[in-house]
Amino acid sequence: MSPSAFEAYLQFEKRLSAASIATYLSEWNCFDRYCRLQNEDPLTVDRNGLEAYLIYRRQKEGGGIGLRSAEKALTVLRVYMAYLVGEGLRRDNPADSVKVGGRSRELPAVLTEAEVDRFLSVIPTDTDAGKRDFALFELIYSCGLRVSEAVGLTAESFRFREAVVQVTGKGNRRRWIPVGERALRAASDYMTEARRRILGNRSDPGFFFLNNKGTPMTRHQAWEAVKKYAVESGLETKIHTFRHSFATHLLKNGADLRSVQELLGHADIMTTQIYTHVAGRDLVEQHKKFHPRG
Repeated sequence: MSPSAFEAYLQFEKRLSAASIATYLSEWNCFDRYCRLQNEDPLTVDRNGLEAYLIYRRQKEGGGIGLRSAEKALTVLRVYMAYLVGEGLRRDNPADSVKVGGRSRELPAVLTEAEVDRFLSVIPTDTDAGKRDFALFELIYSCGLRVSEAVGLTAESFRFREAVVQVTGKGNRRRWIPVGERALRAASDYMTEARRRILGNRSDPGFFFLNNKGTPMTRHQAWEAVKKYAVESGLETKIHTFRHSFATHLLKNGADLRSVQELLGHADIMTTQIYTHVAGRDLVEQHKKFHPRG
């Protein structure tokens, strides 16, 4: 099979982002090399063959992949096999019946609500850069944003009167997320004065979060900021931990799983499978009622 055909399927049928497509193709290349090495045919490989591949990946000499990476590898296998079925090259998808490991999925690291407050408390909100960083991390936690989604926001992304923000996630899928009072206030405080001063006399690039040069804040700059404040607060955390904490705190306080799935913007079956068995409710009410920043 031509990798370009699979790439086109990922782009136009699955509507994945360029970064996700690159990840899928990299994983597909690993599987293709394995098949050549083992004289396996992707068109006839069965469940046992796929399980053997995943075991190979996890036990490969020089250090195998972990459980989470193995789950991602299985996700790609499922999508690839589904593609072959759709093209009429296979009659079945053996990856659907494959499981990784013999234990439940590992839970991601999360912060407690007190630890989130502790992290935010060290950010100096008496400076323009501090107001920006406080708004950035308050929004990431309060709305469960990916870092790419946060730095991709524009002023037009917000509807302050309705207390919602439009986010562009993976595959350019857009979703509206309720914004709690504290995050809304932080975003408003940053936009009305601090952002204007940071921009100065430069032309406005349109993005909501600007670095000290008045250009769009990058993911790397956000990562550097979280490392700095993590040290100052005495916490071991990463940006994505705030997104995990968002979901965990909602669930802990009683939100249903389907609503959390929609708020996070998850689409992949391996990412969302634990969310899909509970009927959805109104997202604004779910966020307002169950999230600490609602």
